[in-house]
Amino acid sequence: RSFLLRAASGLAALSAVGLAGACDDGASKADEAPEGVHTGTLGIVVTFVSPGPALGENTLDIEVSDADGGPLDEAEVMVTTYMPAHGHGSPREPVVTAQGDGSYRATSVVLHMPGSWRVTVRAERAGAYGQRVLTFSLDG
Repeated sequence: RSFLLRAASGLAALSAVGLAGACDDGASKADEAPEGVHTGTLGIVVTFVSPGPALGENTLDIEVSDADGGPLDEAEVMVTTYMPAHGHGSPREPVVTAQGDGSYRATSVVLHMPGSWRVTVRAERAGAYGQRVLTFSLDG
């Protein structure tokens, strides 16, 4: 089952043409994958699939667990990307696919510019939520 995820749009007036000029070849990456800050009662573990986080398209493996630590299926999982210094997110919306046994995969997580990024992964189910915010910087 796939969920379209809401990416922070920030400046909706930015066109794809304007963003394409700021893209890199994907050769640059952060020194190490961030662990992030967690809130809520649902557990969330986020892993960038190698070599991420990196400039360009990234993939995230996400594990969601209930308050007792058991795997949680059928959660609504959302990924939001945002560059605080520029006031915008990614040019494309990430897509999440449930893998079963509490596992989810987010694809099309585009980090198109060097600089500081905030990636938020949020899961919701039956009134409970969990959220992990990853903050890192990518070199150009």
